Amino acid sequence: MRKKPIFCWKCGEVTPHVHVGKESAYEGHGLVRGFMAVASLGMTETAWACNYWQCEACGHIKKQS
Repeated sequence: MRKKPIFCWKCGEVTPHVHVGKESAYEGHGLVRGFMAVASLGMTETAWACNYWQCEACGHIKKQS
C-alpha cells in the first residue's frame, strides 16, 4: 500500500493519501493498449498513467496525472 502526503482541497490541508488505482490512457482498447505499451517502452502504463489517491481523513478521491 503506497501512501504519500498530498494537499486535500476538501480538508484544506496536507493529509496522508493512499494509492487506490491507476488508469492507462489506452484503457479498454485491447490490442492497441499492448502495442502502445511496447512502443513507448512501458511509459503509457507507468509514468503517463493517471493515478487515483484517496484522502485518509475525509475519503475524497483525487486524480493525479
